[in-house]
Amino acid sequence: MRKVNVGIIGLGRFGKNYLKTLSTIKNARVTAVCSRHEETLKGAGILKNKGIKATTDYRKILDDGQIDAIVIATPPKTHFTMAREAFLNGKHVLVEKPVTLTSAGCRELIKISGRRRRIFMAGHLHRYNPGIQQIKKDIDDGKLGSVNFAHCLHLGNGSIRNDVSALWDFLPHSLSIFNYLFGRVPISVNATGSSSARSNNEDAVSVSLNYGKSKYASAFASWLYPFKQMKISISGDKSYAIFDDYRKKDKLRYYRKTAHSGKPASENYGYISPKISPEKPLTSQLNHFIRCILENKRPFTDGNEALRVISTLECAQRSMGNGGKAIKIKSA
Repeated sequence: MRKVNVGIIGLGRFGKNYLKTLSTIKNARVTAVCSRHEETLKGAGILKNKGIKATTDYRKILDDGQIDAIVIATPPKTHFTMAREAFLNGKHVLVEKPVTLTSAGCRELIKISGRRRRIFMAGHLHRYNPGIQQIKKDIDDGKLGSVNFAHCLHLGNGSIRNDVSALWDFLPHSLSIFNYLFGRVPISVNATGSSSARSNNEDAVSVSLNYGKSKYASAFASWLYPFKQMKISISGDKSYAIFDDYRKKDKLRYYRKTAHSGKPASENYGYISPKISPEKPLTSQLNHFIRCILENKRPFTDGNEALRVISTLECAQRSMGNGGKAIKIKSA
């Protein structure tokens, strides 16, 4: 099977993760990278790697006819322009979240990628997390019973971003997880936020989502936390599922739901911890991206999935500007 030649635009923390992980994907070959700063290229050792072209001008990567696909890991405000140009240059594109900052921009990218018959994939990392995939399988198999509530904590200790708020930084993950587990999109959203460390840029946000049919979800996200945490709780009428991504052992735990005994479920029966794949989410995500290119398949997190998330984020932003008022979400 042929190798897909990949160019990476953006060599910040996550761009470097893409570079490192792509080197482990057997059907992929990184042939070019771009950073705005030559010092970054030097620090990553790119200039010494004769097998990888290095540039500070992303258009040189887009103009390279030998490159099949582009990974965009730049600040969100640049995503739309770069992705649009990449599609127009005949490239397949994976864009980090948030894919765009407007639903109108995402719709345009969907149209362009469709006309050019190029793969359009959103970097919704936790959609490829083995733990989340296991929960989805067990929900579909009926092991949790009817699921009616989910809660997600996504916390960190910086760096505090000045280009997007915590809503647009963290909630794409939570929303993509909720939509996947519930198998539907929310019908309304309430959101509140605060700007403690930087004005006009919410660094702590709380979001409530109504999925209809008595299904609800909530999420809290902030950079103002002493350590990193990504934890999701799922409540079914048979059992609870707790997934703690930063836990070293038993990341996924199931607690049997009991009649109201006044005691926590863990005290009554303890928990079981199903075995999950040790594969890293980014490895799974990139394997899927390359496979979609080679087999001409639609990604799990395609442009339409990105649009559903972005449309919800826009409504959440409106809610925050209206004192947490519930905002109905139009079908994306």
